[in-house]
Amino acid sequence: MKAIDDKLAQEHKESQQRLETRLQEMRAEAAKDRELMEKNRQEQIRLHREIEEQMRERHESEMGLLNELMNNKQIKREEMVSLGLLIETTLSVKNVIVSR
Repeated sequence: MKAIDDKLAQEHKESQQRLETRLQEMRAEAAKDRELMEKNRQEQIRLHREIEEQMRERHESEMGLLNELMNNKQIKREEMVSLGLLIETTLSVKNVIVSR
């Protein structure tokens, strides 16, 4: 009877040790998983910031091009107005000369 009790106690002790070992392994795996999830989260944040920066730069570039285009159109308008005034002046002078 004592031998059976000792054997059961030994088996119980070994089972407890296996459970403790497995629990430690699972805790280590969970810690690795948490670390990996945090790294992934940080990488997602970094990528998101990078994308936002690229979008901001693209927007600024497009706005710069749009402003340049608008300025060029304004210059063209001013040139056309100046040319129109020059033509009108030339025609007026021509009419004055012709009428003399």
